[in-house]
Amino acid sequence: MTDPVYVTWKLDVAGAGKLEKKMITAVPEPNGELVIDLSDCSFVASSGLRVLLKKAQQLASNGGDLVVTGANATVLEVLKVSGFSRIITVR
Repeated sequence: MTDPVYVTWKLDVAGAGKLEKKMITAVPEPNGELVIDLSDCSFVASSGLRVLLKKAQQLASNGGDLVVTGANATVLEVLKVSGFSRIITVR
């Protein structure tokens, strides 16, 4: 299993780019999952959602899964309202 990617910053435009770079080196096993830990992330903008969606689609095409964990109530609400909680696994 690949180590989780810990997000300790806001997922705004700048933060989305930072996450995208970190996810490049986090390559799960085929049919595996990539865990994004949002325990220390207080904000997610559309640019952050776009990066998560892009990676989720990439993983799904190889039988994998993107998993988001530790989201606080605010971030969780964004994931739910945007429909992302139906696209990616939220734990």
